[in-house]
Amino acid sequence: MAIISATPKLRVTIDFGVARLYIENPAKRNAFDFEMWRALPSLLRAVDVEEEARVLVISGAPGLPFCSGADISEFSNLRATSEGGRIYEDANVEAFDAISNLSKPTIAAVSGFCMGGGFGIAAACDLRIADAQATFAIPAAKLGVGYPPSAMAYVVAAVGPQLAFDLFYTARRLTA
Repeated sequence: MAIISATPKLRVTIDFGVARLYIENPAKRNAFDFEMWRALPSLLRAVDVEEEARVLVISGAPGLPFCSGADISEFSNLRATSEGGRIYEDANVEAFDAISNLSKPTIAAVSGFCMGGGFGIAAACDLRIADAQATFAIPAAKLGVGYPPSAMAYVVAAVGPQLAFDLFYTARRLTA
């Protein structure tokens, strides 16, 4: 198994043609912080040019949930101004687009929480596979925060308009 790229909270390995991107932020239930959003596109570019990789599977590291969403503890600082909010959302959009535009098939292997930005990550993948413990939600409505329109489009494409609107408006949780 080769580790082709890593950050402190994101790790990419390739084994027998399968690239695996592991989300590893256990202290925050695998929440994505700003640096993770910024790092994801370059990690995916490394996967895209790696000839050995034929497919990408995104998951939480073993024993961890898929992704509990964005690290909201950063919002009061990073999204405190309209400019900060735009910079943060631009990083989200670049990450989602990098997943969607990968030349290799992408699969979200969802276990446990798949919330907010984590739902966006899964929705940007070509396929989503969930285990019986998977829980999906978009809690932005409860938090009073916006969701980037292009990220909303990925969710609509993944689950259909009616369910997407329900999730965005109510923030209710769905189980697999």
